[in-house]
Amino acid sequence: TSGYVTRVPVKQGDEIKEGTILAEMQIDDLLNQLQQAKIDLEVAQQNQAKDIAQRKFNLEKAKADVTIAQRRFEMAKIDTLRAGGLDKEKAQLNQDIAEQDLALAEAALKLVSEDTDPYAEQAVKRSQLSVERLEGLVSERQIVAPFDCVVLRSSLRPGQDVNAFNVAFVVGDPTDLVIRSTLDYDVSKLLDTTSIVSLLLNSEDTEGHSVEFLPNFLPVRS
Repeated sequence: TSGYVTRVPVKQGDEIKEGTILAEMQIDDLLNQLQQAKIDLEVAQQNQAKDIAQRKFNLEKAKADVTIAQRRFEMAKIDTLRAGGLDKEKAQLNQDIAEQDLALAEAALKLVSEDTDPYAEQAVKRSQLSVERLEGLVSERQIVAPFDCVVLRSSLRPGQDVNAFNVAFVVGDPTDLVIRSTLDYDVSKLLDTTSIVSLLLNSEDTEGHSVEFLPNFLPVRS
């Protein structure tokens, strides 16, 4: 990714952990969009939770309505059996009404049970995809450490324009590096394989990194 560098929080010689941000390009607009997308996702999740709770309540209420309607219908049938004369006709009417109420309650329960409106779930998925897309765009505009390492070289500074595929940082573990230098005859006479040598990465590095002097090292070609 090409862009305008706004932040370089590390310098040569820094020991850093995996995932540490080495440099960041201009992402203010993306961060604002990401913040809004996260808010939208949170709202969608809250609406989904409310929708689930409401549907659960509606289902339990519909079940309770069916149970009540069933009991009223059973009681109406008993009243009809016990009634006589003119009261029997009235009892039969009440039984018919109770039966209709039961049928309506059962229909309502079936309707609630089959309620599969996916709107709230789809809203959450859309918001989640939006957040993931923006997080991806933000990460593309950040250079992060691929592993625990030391910054061996940095070629970036805030305010600089950078292009993709250019080397911005060199990082590594000095204990696994081979450092070459031109042969200095006088210095080579003072050193041997038992000599203690330290590598200082910058002017602020006072401790350095211990290295091994290898006067006869030959690289292995793959």
